Amino acid sequence: MKRRRPAADHGFIRPNYNGGSFADIPSLVQDLLTGVATSALQPVGWQPGSRRFQRVVTLFVDAFGWRFFERFQDHPLLRRFANAGSVTKITSQFPSTTSAHVTTLYTGVPVGQHGVYEWFYYEPQVDAMIAPLLFSFAGEEQRETLVNQGVEGPSILPFGQVSRTLAAQGVRSYLVQPRDFFNSTYTKQMGDSARMIPYLTMPEGLATMTQTLRNVKEPMWLIGYFGMFDAVCHIHGPERPQSDADLEATLDILERWVTRDVLGKFSDTLLMIIADHIHFMGTNPLMGPTTARSRPTRTPCSISTRRPASTICARCCAPIAAASFWRRPALAATFLYMPTTRISTKRRPCSPKSSANAAKCAALPQ
Repeated sequence: MKRRRPAADHGFIRPNYNGGSFADIPSLVQDLLTGVATSALQPVGWQPGSRRFQRVVTLFVDAFGWRFFERFQDHPLLRRFANAGSVTKITSQFPSTTSAHVTTLYTGVPVGQHGVYEWFYYEPQVDAMIAPLLFSFAGEEQRETLVNQGVEGPSILPFGQVSRTLAAQGVRSYLVQPRDFFNSTYTKQMGDSARMIPYLTMPEGLATMTQTLRNVKEPMWLIGYFGMFDAVCHIHGPERPQSDADLEATLDILERWVTRDVLGKFSDTLLMIIADHIHFMGTNPLMGPTTARSRPTRTPCSISTRRPASTICARCCAPIAAASFWRRPALAATFLYMPTTRISTKRRPCSPKSSANAAKCAALPQ
């Protein structure tokens, strides 16, 4: 009998769906707000079921995976989380796309169950390639064209079960989303039983979150999704100065918001930052060398998107599913949490990795 050749190691990491994956975050959020310890995710330093919070604030920074956390670990915001809370490295899902993770956060189930694995995919119910976020046929500029064809959201998209489950427990969900998409059928499906709040800029969105925290007295899950850094990485590439500048500005804005509007202002509140994936440039074992200019587009080619699946252009559609989940770094997501009322006003000792960081460490607002 012919012996099988060992599988080639292309540097992939198997997602840890048993307590170390992004897919475990929704159940952890429910645990924090209901006091029932059912989540398999155990962040560093956290004891399951140790505390129930009145408010959980989640900042979803798209593409801020572990590799970028390591690069910016000396930033005051990240040092603050490391000193006063916890920083945990988790795995992304497969594929490690934004669509897979946003949908998982709101539905509470892994991508293998909810099925929204990309922003373009073949949908058997309509026998065509679709764009679920726009709720349209892929390749069409007009939005909501599926509605014009009599297709309803529940027939092809999952419901946001997390907000529905929390509502049954007396916890209201508030989703602060980009204004461009907050009225889409997809967003309405994900925000089932939640209040949707649109924003145009990041400072505006954070100010809206502050206002929500001040005005709402009932238990809440407050989520802000911010995708600007991810968009910049798509345009320039993750190693470009434009991407570094945007991420640094994002962290600066968040640090200012946390210190000015959140810390010490709200009792019984947990603040967390989560990320789904990173961008990576190098050699793709599936498609060869890739650069910012040559990486596969996420937009389908000009072939008819309403033809049967067997005639869909494999050369153009395959990269759509493969572009974001290759190579080891792409499967390292980030999870940070910090109670907002456990911050000391006194300076705490800091241990910089090198003398070069001593000045930064000494200036940290701890």
